[in-house]
Amino acid sequence: MERDAHYAAVGIATVALLLALAVFTIWLARLQFNNDYDVYDIVFYGPVRGLSEGGEVHFNGIRVGEVTALNLDPKKGDQVIARVRLNGTTPVRVTSRAQLEPQGITGLNYIQITAGEANSALLKDQYADNVVPVIQSQPSPIAELLSGSGTVLAQTVDALNRINRVMSDDNIRSFST
Repeated sequence: MERDAHYAAVGIATVALLLALAVFTIWLARLQFNNDYDVYDIVFYGPVRGLSEGGEVHFNGIRVGEVTALNLDPKKGDQVIARVRLNGTTPVRVTSRAQLEPQGITGLNYIQITAGEANSALLKDQYADNVVPVIQSQPSPIAELLSGSGTVLAQTVDALNRINRVMSDDNIRSFST
């Protein structure tokens, strides 16, 4: 037997390293021991470009959850149903609305939920326990701009053609004399 062996210190160090490894693994896997969350469905009318499962959900600019599933409505092909999981303390109200917002210049989108009116009832209280509440959506201003971009482009081209007719060589010569 060795005279200067410190078996207890080696054992304690080993157990401490194993505990640290377990804590690091749990942190890395982002396991949540607190499962206090609410599940909602959000119905979008039209395409949801840039949104994917695992995407972020914000409430008044603060990240409060994630998209857990994206499905087409089997009855109405133009509707997309996004199932989201939000923190249980998120005050989603009957008047709250969801919309897609761009996440920088990457082409990815996240869901932004507005608070709604402060005096309106909580949405989850309006549904039975076994029914998933539905948050209504509204188009984002950027989506409205892009959907009307064909009209805006046509009007811009028409305006430029009119300016070119006014600024023609004959009109400039007439104006100069």
